[in-house]
Amino acid sequence: MPNLRIHFVFFLFLYSAMSSAAEWLIEPALGVKTQYDDNIYLRATNEVDASAVTVDPSITFEGKEEVWRLRLDSRLRSVKYSGVDDADSNNLFLIFSAGSNMERSQLGISMNFDKNTT
Repeated sequence: MPNLRIHFVFFLFLYSAMSSAAEWLIEPALGVKTQYDDNIYLRATNEVDASAVTVDPSITFEGKEEVWRLRLDSRLRSVKYSGVDDADSNNLFLIFSAGSNMERSQLGISMNFDKNTT
């Protein structure tokens, strides 16, 4: 266990020395909206109307320097309908990207994760 702590402290020291010249950004956001739908299921007959509240929190972590960049966007969108069963939805979005700038080219990777529970 003490050996693990030494490695952890060493890793933090190296990482902090590497990241000291970088520009770091943390950007939280929150969106809230209400809506009314007069035909939620898009039916020609037996139309069902409902109102909904959407809550949309997100946070972005970003770090960049002259030769590298990192970005993580995370967002949750939750829609709750009043008076209608099984129409609510929760969506989770995660986007990670990283890259390196070289003299004449760029190298990067991007990963997306989307989860929808409707």
